Amino acid sequence: MYFNQSLYVCLNLVILFYRKGALKSKTMQETAKSMKLQSKCSEISRQCELQEDILSSKNSEIKTLEKKLQEQQNLYKKELTEAEIEKKQQRYIAKMMEEQERKNSRGTHQAVPKTKSFRR
Repeated sequence: MYFNQSLYVCLNLVILFYRKGALKSKTMQETAKSMKLQSKCSEISRQCELQEDILSSKNSEIKTLEKKLQEQQNLYKKELTEAEIEKKQQRYIAKMMEEQERKNSRGTHQAVPKTKSFRR
């Protein structure tokens, strides 16, 4: 019976060490898995930051282009207004010259009224 108890104790010790080793192995596997996940998480965070920097840069570029576009629109409106004013001035000058020409032509080419000639 002593032999059986010793064997039983030995078997329990073997099982205990086996479980302890299995737990150690499981713990190491979980630790490795955790480290791998942390590494992936860090890489994803780094990529997110990079994308945010790129996005910020693009937004800044868009704002700069929008500002340039607004300036060009304002310049175009100003030039268009100036062109319209110039066109109106040219029409006014042409009209005035036409009227002056009409006045001058009336003065030199006025029809002389015919007088009745008396026959005797």
